[in-house]
Amino acid sequence: QRIINENGFRHYMPWRVVLKESTTTPIRMVVDPSVSGLNLILAKGLNNLAKINDIIIRSRCKMKIWSTDISKLYNQLHLNDSSLPYGLFLFNKDMDPDKKPETFVMTRAWYGVTSTGNQSGYALEELARLLRPEYPAAYEVLSKDRYVDDVLSGAHTAEEVDQQVQQVTDALAIGGFQTKFIVKSGEKPEDIASTDGVSIK
Repeated sequence: QRIINENGFRHYMPWRVVLKESTTTPIRMVVDPSVSGLNLILAKGLNNLAKINDIIIRSRCKMKIWSTDISKLYNQLHLNDSSLPYGLFLFNKDMDPDKKPETFVMTRAWYGVTSTGNQSGYALEELARLLRPEYPAAYEVLSKDRYVDDVLSGAHTAEEVDQQVQQVTDALAIGGFQTKFIVKSGEKPEDIASTDGVSIK
């Protein structure tokens, strides 16, 4: 509260609720700082995303592949205290337009903020780099076979795939991240990853 109250400027995030075809988060709150102009002045950074075609082609050249989704990636990123005055939003749990809303503050990175994508990518790449000596397979997967929070990788043997999965899972856990599911070729996908028990989207 002191950091926010003593700051000369406060920014309130315009927000709304959106529906998305998702088994885990079908309804989510998103902010739209483009409306207030904040996204126009935030540094987006360079586009360092891996090419989806490259990821798919690499995986098709392997005998065994696997996929995962990093659970709630953005929400695991803690913002610096200096960012707090710019992440305010008005909310009332009763959603009653006649009641005065309370002021809430976002302490984590959020969907819709232009800088969040590259912040999350940097966090994962730096985590993989720091842990490379202990988790070399995780470094290869997280730096080359990841698109935002989706991973598609593989190897020529089931044993190598198991090693990749274990190293990625362990390395992510050290950084405070978790995988939502693990899907391996030749195995039935987990319920959370599939709508029909056979395929994944």
